[in-house]
Amino acid sequence: MSMSINLMILIGVGILVLWFTTHRVMQANGEADKQTSAFSSLKRLAVVFLILISLVGIPLLIGLAVWFSLGFFLPDLSDEWRRELSVAAAMVGWLILFTAPLKRLSKDKKE
Repeated sequence: MSMSINLMILIGVGILVLWFTTHRVMQANGEADKQTSAFSSLKRLAVVFLILISLVGIPLLIGLAVWFSLGFFLPDLSDEWRRELSVAAAMVGWLILFTAPLKRLSKDKKE
């Protein structure tokens, strides 16, 4: 129980530090509003968190789908092989998810 509380505190402090850092960088660049609430930096931070969640969540879902489908279609396959294949599928999914936007950005810069 205490480890989950420590993890929640660590995540909360990390979010606050990221919010503060994002707002300070935006102020230095002249992009932040002059309010003390810093809602514009909070919106930008929310977009960053959504991107991070998608970079973690989608490969996790791919790995889980491969894990359960291998267990369903190949029940004699050992758990070790299922784990290795699901991790490999998640990594391939992450590479596709990560490199597709970079490829598109590099094409836009060339044009």
